[in-house]
Amino acid sequence: MAAVQRRGPLRVTCAYRTVSEEAVLVIAGAAPIDLLTFERATLYNVKINGDNSNEARARLKKETLHISGWLSRKHGETDFYLTQLLTGHGQFNAYLFKMNLHRTPTWKYCPDKIDDAEHTFFECDRWKDYRSSTEEILGARLSPRAW
Repeated sequence: MAAVQRRGPLRVTCAYRTVSEEAVLVIAGAAPIDLLTFERATLYNVKINGDNSNEARARLKKETLHISGWLSRKHGETDFYLTQLLTGHGQFNAYLFKMNLHRTPTWKYCPDKIDDAEHTFFECDRWKDYRSSTEEILGARLSPRAW
């Protein structure tokens, strides 16, 4: 069932099939099927014991979704580019090299650095202007530790 459930989030997030099930479910904002099954079974038991309230349903749903901070975010939708950044699976030479699709894990602008998501987004001089304007808008310095 998890394999079937995985197909939807892969398409919603435009993720590569190499992204783990757990990661793609979090990015898509979906709960794993085993947690949903446990939630439904618990809800059934609660109903049998006489508690058919909306509060019980809400409590069980909250217990199921430990990723509520991500699900309730107000800063936009996920797309192909954000998915690549969050997973590291994308048009980064380090990933392409690992998949035997590129000769080296480095990039032409930074030949001494591994071209991965962290380097591209947080360190690479090629994208310094974009990073600076984003930091100016946010009023904070971007760093992988702050995420």
